Amino acid sequence: MNTYSFLYTYKKNFLTYFFVFSYLLQADSWHPEITHRPRTLYLAEDVDAIRGRLGSEPYHSIWANSLGEYHSTYVNARRAIDASSNTASAPRASLDKRCWVAKDAAFVYAMNRQADGLTDLDNNTDTGDNPWTRAEYLAHATDYLETLDPTVLGPSGITDLET
Repeated sequence: MNTYSFLYTYKKNFLTYFFVFSYLLQADSWHPEITHRPRTLYLAEDVDAIRGRLGSEPYHSIWANSLGEYHSTYVNARRAIDASSNTASAPRASLDKRCWVAKDAAFVYAMNRQADGLTDLDNNTDTGDNPWTRAEYLAHATDYLETLDPTVLGPSGITDLET
């Protein structure tokens, strides 16, 4: 194969891939009918159905601590993780694992269920599987969300926006 044919083939393939990739970048969103923010994995009208599943398998194992330490939504939501070294000049230099904790704490707050997946959480606590109240999960999620990305200029006291 001579140099000219190699370069011609390479250039042709490069241009083809470039145009295909450019087209894909301009594609429509998967669900254009969903226009509200934030886009979560469920809608408000789905909450009761999701709550109903938390007491049965396989959802109960994911919810409760059946998979081991910090491998469940309910337990991971209470984790304390130090902030990353991200700064305003390098906002995404490392993954801030507090995002996972914030997601889980917000989900526990939204589901309002204890470790058994069946009982309302509200302000009920005990020294066993349910050491936090629902309000504590909200505060934990809010604290982490407000400090995850140093470049985002948003309100502090985000829960005040609900009123």
